[in-house]
Amino acid sequence: MTLRAASWFLLAGLTGGGCAYYNGLYNANRLAGEATRATREGRPGEARSKWEAAAIKAESVAIRYPHSKYHDDALLLQGRALLESSRCDQASVPLVAVAEASPDHRIRRQAALLLGECRVLLGDPERARQVLGPLVESEDAATARAARVWRARASLAQADYAGALHDLTGMADTSAVFDRAAALIGLGRAPEAAAALIGLAPGGYDERRWPAALESLGAVAPEEAATLVDSLVRRGNLSSGQRARLLLADAIRWEQARRQDRFEARLRQVTDLAPDSAEGRIAGVHLSVLQLRQLRDPEGLPELADRLDRLGQDGGPAAALAAPPLAILKRVIAPDAERFPDLRRFLDAEVVRDSLGAPLLAAALFRRIQRDFSASPLAPKALLAAAMLEPDSAAVFAAAVDSLYPDSPYRIAFRQGDAEFFTALEDSLRALAGRDEEPSVRQEPRGRQPPVTPGQPRPGNRTPRLPTGRGVPEP
Repeated sequence: MTLRAASWFLLAGLTGGGCAYYNGLYNANRLAGEATRATREGRPGEARSKWEAAAIKAESVAIRYPHSKYHDDALLLQGRALLESSRCDQASVPLVAVAEASPDHRIRRQAALLLGECRVLLGDPERARQVLGPLVESEDAATARAARVWRARASLAQADYAGALHDLTGMADTSAVFDRAAALIGLGRAPEAAAALIGLAPGGYDERRWPAALESLGAVAPEEAATLVDSLVRRGNLSSGQRARLLLADAIRWEQARRQDRFEARLRQVTDLAPDSAEGRIAGVHLSVLQLRQLRDPEGLPELADRLDRLGQDGGPAAALAAPPLAILKRVIAPDAERFPDLRRFLDAEVVRDSLGAPLLAAALFRRIQRDFSASPLAPKALLAAAMLEPDSAAVFAAAVDSLYPDSPYRIAFRQGDAEFFTALEDSLRALAGRDEEPSVRQEPRGRQPPVTPGQPRPGNRTPRLPTGRGVPEP
């Protein structure tokens, strides 16, 4: 039995008598019972709607019959219903009133317990501990147990992991296992946390708490978290969507741990399990980007762009994830040839290298600049950029620069290690690129202003003259 269910049964049997307000309170309790059943049967939307209706009914009874002997019962039910419908800020008002003024000790106790829970959920752990502290010593075992759990959750919010673990020691309630695991992780005892969660895995799946527990465990022990994910995915009581969400979250954890092999393996599990789901499309985008980062031949870009476009057609997170790489690919596939195409293609290659993390593809694009614009002042720089990305071919590219562009300031800076000289060259290029991106006062179709002439110095910078190179075949 959950903590809230236990609290609810303590409210049962309160609606006797034949007074005029009886029907209103009876209906409020009936709605609360239906909401509890809907939650148990996995219908959260219906449950929330029922709790909201119960709160309205209970509030109506409390307002219309302030002198009724069931007035405090109505306020207590109103507070609980508001809490259950995620409106703790409003629930605190009736709960405080009952907890402080009700002549019925049992009602005060239950109101204080719900108020402590609300304050934890509202991010006020210190006041929550103040309210819950006395209840931990309650003669009522169910109240004391629930108060210990919620005080532990308040302690977790304050990073008091030892205090939380003390409150949870010996706790049989399965819902407290997640909190115990969080305390153990906070104390650096990840294997014990994993063992506690493994013991919980065969039970009912709580989609509100398992993902957060796995995220916390995975941050310090990704292998243990992955083992738990495998255990959960093998169960028969999870939907394909729940499995896909668990696998995708584990994939992201492996990416953060810089384990690309595990990252890719998890992504393929997601696409095999639920390819048409939101998670499947997100995994498909990630896999496409991984393929892009391993690509050597620009001829494969149109196919990757089409795939990213298809994955993002339904909108949502997959579309947002696919949009940045897709925009870059479209620029590379169909570059703007109207103005300074060598510069634009050079900048696109840099974006492929820096933003997409695709060094092999960027190297191929840099080589194409030298092939297609051999007389461009940027040709030697493009070859040197390719050399830095392909160490095995670096000597060949450097030799080509020495032979074909002996007077290039890029070659001189590279060979002499002149950082100041090279910085001046880079500033000139950035100035040119920045000027090209300024809004046009003439409102040209692309909304851009024509850039300055290549090699034009920016005031205050010592910019060498860039020589004209000679055309060569692609190395």
